[in-house]
Amino acid sequence: MSGEKIYNKKNSKFYVRPVIPVLISIICGITAGSIFYGGKRLAYFAIIFCFVSILISILKKKRAFILPLILFFSLGYISILHYTAPEIPQNHVSRFLDQGKYLIIGSIDQKTIKNKRLRLVINVESLEKNGSLFLVTGKIRLTVGAKFPAVNKGDRISFYSKIRSIRNFKNPGGFDYKRFMVFRGIWGTSYSKGEKIVVLAGIKKKQVSLLIEKVRCKISDHIEEFCPVEQRGLLKALVVGKKNEIPPFIREGFNKAGVSHILAISGLHIGMVATGAFLFFSWLLSFSTTVLLNAWVKKGAALLSLIPVITYGLISGMSPSSQRAVIMISVFLIAFLFEREHDPINTLSVAAFFILIFDPPALFSISFQLSFTAAFSIIYGISIINNRKNLEKKSVKIDYPGKLLKKLFSFCMVSFFAIAGTTPLVMFYFNQFTPVGIVANLFAIPLIGFLAVPLGLVSIFFYPISISLAALCISFAGNILKPAVAIVLFFAEIPFACVKTITPSFLEISCYYVLGWVAFRIFTRINNKEKIDKITSSTLILLIFILLADIFYWVDKRFWSDTLRVTAIDVGQGTASLIEFPRGDIALIDGGGFSDNTIFDMGAIVVAPVLWRKKIRTVDTLILSHPDSDHLNGLLYIAQNFNVKRIWTNGESAETLGYKNLTAIIKFREITNPAYKTMKRTEYINNAEIKILYPPADFMSKKEKWRNRNNNSMVIKIVFGTVSFLFPGDIEAAAEKELVAIMGADLKSRVLFSPHHGSSSSSSRLFMEKVSPEIVIISSGFHNRFKFPHKSVLNRYDILGCRFYNTAKDGSVTIQTDGKSLIIDSYGVKD
Repeated sequence: MSGEKIYNKKNSKFYVRPVIPVLISIICGITAGSIFYGGKRLAYFAIIFCFVSILISILKKKRAFILPLILFFSLGYISILHYTAPEIPQNHVSRFLDQGKYLIIGSIDQKTIKNKRLRLVINVESLEKNGSLFLVTGKIRLTVGAKFPAVNKGDRISFYSKIRSIRNFKNPGGFDYKRFMVFRGIWGTSYSKGEKIVVLAGIKKKQVSLLIEKVRCKISDHIEEFCPVEQRGLLKALVVGKKNEIPPFIREGFNKAGVSHILAISGLHIGMVATGAFLFFSWLLSFSTTVLLNAWVKKGAALLSLIPVITYGLISGMSPSSQRAVIMISVFLIAFLFEREHDPINTLSVAAFFILIFDPPALFSISFQLSFTAAFSIIYGISIINNRKNLEKKSVKIDYPGKLLKKLFSFCMVSFFAIAGTTPLVMFYFNQFTPVGIVANLFAIPLIGFLAVPLGLVSIFFYPISISLAALCISFAGNILKPAVAIVLFFAEIPFACVKTITPSFLEISCYYVLGWVAFRIFTRINNKEKIDKITSSTLILLIFILLADIFYWVDKRFWSDTLRVTAIDVGQGTASLIEFPRGDIALIDGGGFSDNTIFDMGAIVVAPVLWRKKIRTVDTLILSHPDSDHLNGLLYIAQNFNVKRIWTNGESAETLGYKNLTAIIKFREITNPAYKTMKRTEYINNAEIKILYPPADFMSKKEKWRNRNNNSMVIKIVFGTVSFLFPGDIEAAAEKELVAIMGADLKSRVLFSPHHGSSSSSSRLFMEKVSPEIVIISSGFHNRFKFPHKSVLNRYDILGCRFYNTAKDGSVTIQTDGKSLIIDSYGVKD
């Protein structure tokens, strides 16, 4: 009996905040379901068993502790399987991918403009090809180039296009773009010119979502009409959540200054709407005698305030931060009805619980994680500070300056806890840390959050009543944003404002948060003049041991290793090779890239994350084989954001924006860039030998017709012990012939990086016989328009007995050697 009492006492203590254990269970279930797909039947059995057992426990008036946790774990597991392991019908659009062009008919579900391109999410209705009509279901994303058609959400359109499968750049730790799109219900991508799109019918159904979008557009037009030009995009983002019109330099400035959270509609915005609505309805209801007699002024005001709160949440686009704020404030208002005390952490848990119930993939959303982590950090941190203040309360009256300082301190602490709480996640996802964030927020939040945003919101209220008053509010808001943006950009320009960081591991992130908990425990104990308990001290000692072991692991791997590692990074149709020399020196040969970095920056999105994940911040040698965009453009971000000591090029220029940007970066950052003629042809780096084999020093003066940027590629050979690697860039048969004549038997290499991505114009028989490789690495894009690698080249590799890897299929390929043997690891097909 006494044991049962102890058990029940523990349960009641555990369930002081009952939503928290349930939330943790559903999070664990969703996480498990995103990794393991085979437990569906077991999960359904667990749900039925737990539900029946809990029902029996309720009837018998017994408490159930473990069963609810298993129930919600199983529910979380099942809920995410709809996305990670869906049961796809035969007529689903995903069964028509990569099969040529179709006449596609569908309705527009979403419309956005990004990087000067129109992107539409299409609910596909039918596909037609060669006279055959297929009625299908599912969504695709259509990118529209050239002239944008006049289309809106709900319109039915038709266009001819291929439906391409969604592919990831298959590098360890890389962003899972395919999963991201599947979580949004998108299964393929298409492209069409604007003039090729035919609008079949306009909006017919008056759906709630279409009406909300119409309201958003009207408010946007209202801002467009009265706001100063420079601030229009920013004010639209702050009031209705439309971020696509924010100028890139302002977005980047807010990120660097650590105030980008202001751009997201969150608790600040929703809180203002709730406060204004509550005060207005309290005033209105105070005129009713019946309401006053029944003491329903506050309760009625709270209930009525839910309407504008939810409405504004819908108008703002219901991002994860606004979802959290709407649910938290709704719970807070409902607490008035039941006269219950408000527990912020429990309320935050309720918000997360409801979001995950209705949208399980939200757990993997960066904005969801940042929003809830920031909110929890602020609530938890401020509660510790407030507990200390309560203990220090004295009967002595605090003067006005003292009160002002305390408020300023609290304001600083809110920013501090938000930044401290989200720092590991910001480092993990964005690889940056903003030391000026706390100070920048002191200026940005009052000007933008307490002045510009309220004026923008008030203008919406005035718009139906008085256009003049609405216009005045918008004008004032725009004029306030002008100095606010100037201040933010000032902080962004400070040299140490934004520091690029390496990627922390999950272990390191976990240690950081546990260390934060330990620090709070120690702070509370010291403040209460109590001894530090054994749990806290033991946890601290364990953390120190784990962190020291982690540091030793990475120092050993990065700077004490005696092995050479070469990685062919998957950059699609391009080339990028990372060389990790013994004892830590780093070289990067080419960086991949597309023709327009404003649409997709290969260096920022693919190459840099690979380096950061390996704890690399310094690149000793950056090598550009030749200035084609698929080799050059990915290097721009590396040269700009990493500590690059020197750059090797063959000296050949190109009339491209990418090459001009590279020369500007080299000059601005004062990176060593020796002339090709003066460069040493052989260098030694920690027992490894790096050789420049080609082109000849005087190649620029040669006038043969076959000489072009491809054939002038710099050819690099790396030798370590008895193992050698050959990087021939994009040379073709004519250059291969000259290279063989110059180098002869010295070309022999154990590993060859296929010249020109395996094109039929390269890998000539003469060249291949001289190199005589065991391993060939081909860097090419999946289903690329050049059809690389060519079948004849693959046949040649087979005849010569070469084992080959293709990044399009095998993902990134890493070869590690001690100078004798090879260990090859390909990331593999993860699709």
